Amino acid sequence: MAFLIGMPFFVVGQQYEINGTILDATSKPIVNAIIMATDTKSQANILAYKSSDANGNYKLVLNNEFKLDSIWILVRHISYETIRLKVPIKSAKNDFQLNVKTQELDEVLIKKAKIVEIKGDTITYNVDGLKAAKDYTIEEVINRIPGVTITETGQIRYLEKPISHLYINGVDLLEGGYAIATQGIPADAVKEIDVMKKHHHERINIGRSETDNVSFNLKIKEDVGLFFGSLKGDVGTPFLTRKVDATPIYFKDKFQNISSGKLNNTGKTLRDIGSDLTSGISVGGLLLEETHVIKVLNIYGLAISEKYWLNNDSYAITNDALHKVNDSTIVKWNLNYVNELSKIENSVSTRFLTNNEASNVINRSRNQLNTERFNAGVNQEINKRNFYLKNNTNYKFANDTGIERVFLNTNYIEANYLYDNFQLSNSTSLKTLIGKKNILQSGLVVQYDHNIEKLRVSPPVFETFIGNSTGADATLQHVSVKKINLAGFTQYDFKLLKLEWNLNQKLKYNSFRFDSNLKQISNFSSQSFPLAGNFDYQKVVTTTKLNSKINIGKAMFSWGLSADYINLNSIENNNAILAISDSFLFVQPNISAKYSFNTSWDLGVNYNLNNTISDFSQLYTPVILTSFNSIVQNPNFVNIVKTNSLAPYINYNNIL
Repeated sequence: MAFLIGMPFFVVGQQYEINGTILDATSKPIVNAIIMATDTKSQANILAYKSSDANGNYKLVLNNEFKLDSIWILVRHISYETIRLKVPIKSAKNDFQLNVKTQELDEVLIKKAKIVEIKGDTITYNVDGLKAAKDYTIEEVINRIPGVTITETGQIRYLEKPISHLYINGVDLLEGGYAIATQGIPADAVKEIDVMKKHHHERINIGRSETDNVSFNLKIKEDVGLFFGSLKGDVGTPFLTRKVDATPIYFKDKFQNISSGKLNNTGKTLRDIGSDLTSGISVGGLLLEETHVIKVLNIYGLAISEKYWLNNDSYAITNDALHKVNDSTIVKWNLNYVNELSKIENSVSTRFLTNNEASNVINRSRNQLNTERFNAGVNQEINKRNFYLKNNTNYKFANDTGIERVFLNTNYIEANYLYDNFQLSNSTSLKTLIGKKNILQSGLVVQYDHNIEKLRVSPPVFETFIGNSTGADATLQHVSVKKINLAGFTQYDFKLLKLEWNLNQKLKYNSFRFDSNLKQISNFSSQSFPLAGNFDYQKVVTTTKLNSKINIGKAMFSWGLSADYINLNSIENNNAILAISDSFLFVQPNISAKYSFNTSWDLGVNYNLNNTISDFSQLYTPVILTSFNSIVQNPNFVNIVKTNSLAPYINYNNIL
């Protein structure tokens, strides 16, 4: 398998051993009796688990991490009466004698497969025992696991936290876009589902650091064949609606391939298909965020229902493939294409009262937006016990074209919208060891992004502000934004003075070129009254963080300090008067404390101080027509926002 199940990291504490023999009424050993140690009589949390051997012997090993005074021992077997006994938590020998059941056995207990098995931090669910007759895809079965919720986007949350990985036969094919698999793999094709707590994806972390990540692993049945998959379709009336999902799957030895084809006109968008649904961050959070200067046309509405309000026509095609070179090396590649046409019509009537006179304004709008998305990527990963390397190259293209038609009483306005985006990026993440247990992690990001946005409004708008001349019949806004992002980070985990420490250093350089042109145009003349502008933006950010934590009995304390230095330079139209050149230094502490009463209840408090300054979208100063009825200009200064956060919490966890 391409991963190792995460080994739990415990605070050093007292270890106890409870052993003995399970016998029947004639003093003969009972084989395969189940012996469990739990913190409550109701078996809320299992502390240790064992089956008796051929001689009826068992041994439970417990770490009294939570300082319990006593525990419950449960002994059961399908043919014998169950025993529950409360005992002090100490090393001892306890023999049990079970009596044969006299009542008639429940037929379900004889025929139904064992649903759950617990081994360390891994809970394994038998799919045939868990699923209902109506469950078609594995997503429906996963949703039956205690503690699991699945969002509308397909994100799996365990105890309200997104899972970190979803594996298929031990490898992570879909890089966080796992909804393609969970919504397409038939439930009958999966044998078991592993819920892996305290799970490390990178093998180098196992036994060297702690985590509360949870990952899922789907074990495909061996008899499903090389080709399998699912096909679902729905048709609705009286308005003709359709929805089709097809997921062909091919698995052979060290190769996996999952394709999908989806189409619908029921209002469910496919624009985000294949997006990352996990809780992980991309190379230390150093990637650029998507920005829009001109407002995207509204294609969302207040609905009769949250799903079926939109007149759309959407289809998407995806393909994800994986080749396992050896036990530690994997190569993956993916292609996604989405095409979506969305339409919506709104009508709003407003009544104005002035000087005992009333007037009505009826605003009717008809919006249409055609969206295209294409994404291609290649990913290489080397995952060894003492070394980890991951390199990812991505190409993305987006094209949005739309039209907004607005009727204000008898006045008509039409706005044509265009958005093009091209993005090329490469990211590398590396982990290695210094000494035997100290982990050094580094990452590097190189990214180029180019946006072109246009808005054409007819008849002309804001003529008093922009100006006009005879014959102009439209207002045109053109925007071009070119972005270069170079970023890297280094993180070092080590132990000093019996404390765990984390030192993190980030460096990020951004260079943006912003060009805009706002003008009135005519079908017969090239332009008139232009408001042209350009804006150059450069930003360097360096962040140094030092964090530490300590466990004292049932309490855990952590603290940290961050120093952020920001150098900002911007200039509009090469005019020194409009230039900004400034530097900022922020020192930001964070403190947290948590107390665990037992394995179910936690009480804690978090405090942090955070300082931010205006970002690029709040600093470019050219005048921008963002929509047919909105024209904006950012102020020529930098805002600083300081946030103090104090958050107490109580957490209860009663799920295995």
